[in-house]
Amino acid sequence: MDFSIESNVKAYFIDTLKDLGWQYISEKECNELRQNDFNEPLLLAKLKEFLRTNYQLSDDELIIMINKLKAPINSLITANETITKLILLGEGLEQKGKPSRHINYIDYENPSKNSFIITEEFSLTNAKNELKKSTRIDLVLFVNGIPLVSIELKNSCVGANEAINQLLNHQHPDRIENFYKFIQLCVASCGTITKYGTTLTPSKFYNVFKDKSSDDSVKVLCNNILKPRNLLEFISDFIFFSKSKDKTNKIASRYQQYFGIKEVIKAIKDKHGGLVWHTQGSGKSYTMLMLVNILARLNSTAQKIIITDRIELDEQISATINGTANLDTLHHAKNTSHLNELLNDDGVGLITTTIFKFSDLKDIKNRTRFILIDEAHRSQNGELHMQMLDNLGENAYIIAFTGTPLLSKEKSSIAKYGGLLHTYNIGEAVEDGAIVPLLYENKMIELELDDKEELEKRFDELTLGLSNEQKEQIKQKWAKIKKLHTSISRLEYIALDINEDFKQSLKNTPFNAMLATNSKFEAMKYYKVFKELGDLEVRVVISVNAGEENEGEQEKWVSDEYAKLNHAEYEEQCKSDFKDRKVDLLIVVDKLLTGFDAPCAKKLYIDKNLKEHNLLQAIARVNRLKEGKDEGIIVDYRGLLSELDTTLSRYDALSGYDESDLVGAVFKIDGSLDDMWESLAVLDEMFAGLDDEVEKLKVLKDLSFRDRFCKVLARFSNLVGVVLNTRKLRASLSEDEREKIKESLKKYLNLRSSAQVFYAEDFSLKEYEQSMQKLLDEHLKVGQIYTLNEPLDILSDDFSRVAGDFSDEVKAHGKLNALEKEVKKYEVINPEIFVRFSARIEEILEDYRAKRLSESEFYKLSCDLAKDFKKDLADDPLERNLARDFDKDDVGQIIALLDSEFSKFSNVPEFDESIKNKIATELIVKMLPFLTKINKLNDIENYINSLIKIYLGKRGR
Repeated sequence: MDFSIESNVKAYFIDTLKDLGWQYISEKECNELRQNDFNEPLLLAKLKEFLRTNYQLSDDELIIMINKLKAPINSLITANETITKLILLGEGLEQKGKPSRHINYIDYENPSKNSFIITEEFSLTNAKNELKKSTRIDLVLFVNGIPLVSIELKNSCVGANEAINQLLNHQHPDRIENFYKFIQLCVASCGTITKYGTTLTPSKFYNVFKDKSSDDSVKVLCNNILKPRNLLEFISDFIFFSKSKDKTNKIASRYQQYFGIKEVIKAIKDKHGGLVWHTQGSGKSYTMLMLVNILARLNSTAQKIIITDRIELDEQISATINGTANLDTLHHAKNTSHLNELLNDDGVGLITTTIFKFSDLKDIKNRTRFILIDEAHRSQNGELHMQMLDNLGENAYIIAFTGTPLLSKEKSSIAKYGGLLHTYNIGEAVEDGAIVPLLYENKMIELELDDKEELEKRFDELTLGLSNEQKEQIKQKWAKIKKLHTSISRLEYIALDINEDFKQSLKNTPFNAMLATNSKFEAMKYYKVFKELGDLEVRVVISVNAGEENEGEQEKWVSDEYAKLNHAEYEEQCKSDFKDRKVDLLIVVDKLLTGFDAPCAKKLYIDKNLKEHNLLQAIARVNRLKEGKDEGIIVDYRGLLSELDTTLSRYDALSGYDESDLVGAVFKIDGSLDDMWESLAVLDEMFAGLDDEVEKLKVLKDLSFRDRFCKVLARFSNLVGVVLNTRKLRASLSEDEREKIKESLKKYLNLRSSAQVFYAEDFSLKEYEQSMQKLLDEHLKVGQIYTLNEPLDILSDDFSRVAGDFSDEVKAHGKLNALEKEVKKYEVINPEIFVRFSARIEEILEDYRAKRLSESEFYKLSCDLAKDFKKDLADDPLERNLARDFDKDDVGQIIALLDSEFSKFSNVPEFDESIKNKIATELIVKMLPFLTKINKLNDIENYINSLIKIYLGKRGR
């Protein structure tokens, strides 16, 4: 099918869903089911039918139950959480003199008792909205009249991301929050790519659903999670709310979580457990959380126990569960005796603990238990796992999880858990965009730096490719350290290198970094040096257990220095501040190298001997997704992977793994140089043969071309930053190449800025702006990026000031393009204004194209025309009458009706724009003056249909 036509995408979706059991109803039928109330998101007739049929509710009882779904909105996420609980759990109905009853809005046990309806072009208005035009959703899926799925479609040339943007725009407070408070899934598709999220899911976290049966993204999504029975299961078991601090997020399962959980449930039904390998950063903790919820539903009397091998992981998972709705009360085992007590308490359903507390359990009751173990396959814990199985009895099912690959020697031993149930490896996660790729830079420094010549050589390396001004700044820092410490040690040299690298690449951006050190003594030494340098906001977090690694004076010094920082809330405050980007650099030893998720972390500096699982866990600290973060970067001062010029399994640090399990784990940063030149070549090719700025701007009118330009420009800018902030790559550039990079980036950023004014639209790359400005400030010295954060108001008196120092030609086009959008709004409401100003816009453009106007005259006429438009609106009696006699919401409903009725004749050639304008004029001029309030929309609809028949009759139809 040709998906370059949007109507084909819609038809394909509808046909696919109908084949799966959804009942299609027309737009007109849908509106009748909600009594033609365009503020009403519910199909009230269907909802009442379900409640009457299943619960024999009276009219008064129906009103009570429906009103429970109409709670006011303080915030969309809060309202959505309230509604979600109602549609999942139902609600009690209590009336005086009658026994209380529990009423469910959806029957999950008997899916066939529900109605499943799909409709298209669902129109809604917002009573708080000042806009006259209604909002239309391409497709909506209703269960018992409740909208649960919103689907936005675009053609394949525009792409699914634009559909995602539209979904997010619809959820804005000024749009249709009252509709999205019901929605459980948001789907965006262009036919070739289909993505899904849920309420307020950021665009970066929309996912593609994959399975091995097909590459057809529409069918895969529909077959797996939009089939009626599957949808009820998905919203019940695979969507949840997660809370942290004052923020609530709604999260929908990714496909690997969905299939992984399905395999676990299948294994349990077959009376065994197993191992799940889902790579770090792919949502392993959330997988465990969803699984616990499903297990509680399948066996309400069974005990669920989540076990980790580290206290910090135990705390992390406990926090995740505590922040999630609809789970059993969580009990945290404090010690072995407390665990013993909890295991024997029939009223305890959910426990978290560490594996080490299982060593001396006694007299444990035999009951069904589901044991979820994090990183369970570690060989050093094998004895404990077997002991735990013995203690918990034959009815204990162990489900083991790991985020790192299995070592070759471990693969033969996993049968004791029930075998490998499901895998989602590093390469798959990178390909899916579930994690960002990791780039590796080797900066190995020898363990001693005593030789003066060696030190000078290191200083030269530190400043390779930098300007004289930058070299002088680093020289001053170098001198400061020498003055404080007499000589510069290896640690101090690395601290200075990190200091300068961070300042150039991450300072004043949304991202920060971690430094992994080899000992608590070194961690505190690093902290002191960074404090002396004074450029970065630095924190250090280490364990406070005495005697772990140091003895004598070193131990005492570490203890004394850390005591000056440490207090009851210190560690939690450090973690919180780091995640909130109040900290530049976080120094750690072992603590926080596992189980600490901070999406803002973009760089990991390693001065620590790491191997196998520990290495893979550490580098995963910087693979989490965040807007504007295209990669994580590993800077290695120990040479763990040397120059990364052979297979990963050949390095000692990763030699225990099979090579196939390491695909995609880390990439050589040198490849960024070729990628940068390739991105620049793509940009140059896009505008090949176009020398005039306005000609380049005109090709950006095509939305798909514009989207591609912004994406390639963002990638080019990001890669320039990677290259210029990588010493080896920066030094490899000649002066001519550096100048080419500078001029090219400046040229295309200026083009983007001009395009924002030319089209009076937002071309900003919001998530990349800070990083781009940082790049320009540090390396290219080309000044402030011009950013347009919202569409320009062409009626504003300060347009010229806002538009900046652009040419009169660009500003004139901007005025006319923005004016054209404003005029377009009056095509139906006031055709006379639409026709008159459209003609004048074209007349000015034609005069300029014919060189009858200079640039300054072109701009002046565009400004004059905008003023005339503003004056005409103020003087227009129709505008005044509409404002006086009708709510804007009423006008929106009339326009929605016109759009609805007109769309039914879209395939009739005779039904052209001239007929539409005549009908709209006649409706507004002849009918509306006789109404003081629009309250009979059926009469208006009939009137429109009568006019359509009359005008088509005149043309022989």
